Amino acid sequence: MECIIKNTGAALDIRGLTAKPGYVKKGKTFIGQGSDEEQIGTMPIIDAADHVLTINGEYQSAAGYYAAGSRIVQNIPTMGQQYIIPSGEQQTVETKDKYMIEDVVIAGLPNLNAFNIKKGAVIKLGDYTIIGAYEGYENNDPMVPYYNGVFAPGQSINSFPAFGRKAGEYYVGDVTFGRDNLHLENPLDTRYVTTAIVFNRPLNFDEINEIELRYSLDNATGGCSILAATGYETEYIYRRADSGSGKTYHEGLGTYWQREIPDTNGNVSNRTLNVASVTGSRYLYISLSMRTTSSIAIANLTLRELKCKK
Repeated sequence: MECIIKNTGAALDIRGLTAKPGYVKKGKTFIGQGSDEEQIGTMPIIDAADHVLTINGEYQSAAGYYAAGSRIVQNIPTMGQQYIIPSGEQQTVETKDKYMIEDVVIAGLPNLNAFNIKKGAVIKLGDYTIIGAYEGYENNDPMVPYYNGVFAPGQSINSFPAFGRKAGEYYVGDVTFGRDNLHLENPLDTRYVTTAIVFNRPLNFDEINEIELRYSLDNATGGCSILAATGYETEYIYRRADSGSGKTYHEGLGTYWQREIPDTNGNVSNRTLNVASVTGSRYLYISLSMRTTSSIAIANLTLRELKCKK
């Protein structure tokens, strides 16, 4: 604020004036408190400027007269939602010096529960502890394709019809996974429904002399077999005309060895097969080719163990 005070008398009464040099802009003259003579202001004039404020920082303003246009600003990078999938490796969300405008979401681990962890094993995640309750089996042997509900490392299966028709359609039956078994079933059906499985990783039969099976088979006498073939095929094992007994094996199987799996009337049984004559890399197949109709009992195989031995 600026003003003019006229001095028209011999003496000026300054008792009511309050201005001091520090209250008046530097270089401006005034009459104020403490003297009836002109004084010169000393208040600093601070030019307009931008002052950058850091995160959680503060700005200490100096005393003075601030010219119009000064600003206090922040330039903080923002980050949107981050979605983290837990893994065995350390992961870092780069939030340093950034302002989060959305949440950081960490995906759940639905399989990380006590029933998927070996009984008695302890898993600690920060303050969270899981004590295993699973009492199943382990299988770390590549020479044991299947063991009581557990495949060998990297092993798996595909299912497809065991039996194909040269004319007409054919269908695959049911394959289900139990707690400690693999179940193949040809249901009651008037259509051509049969079931085969192939183990997707081949085995080196130069190192295998025997195959051991632990299984149960019901209503499939003469209609279930195991094959070791050089080729990989998922269309069918064999086919034939609508009538007659001839069989034509799928050419995609390549060279194959085959043996019948005997019916056990549904009882669990063990069987050892000699494969010393089989050589090279081979895929293992199980074919439940016994077709059922609406009047024939369900054909089913429950596989518990399949082991290859030297």
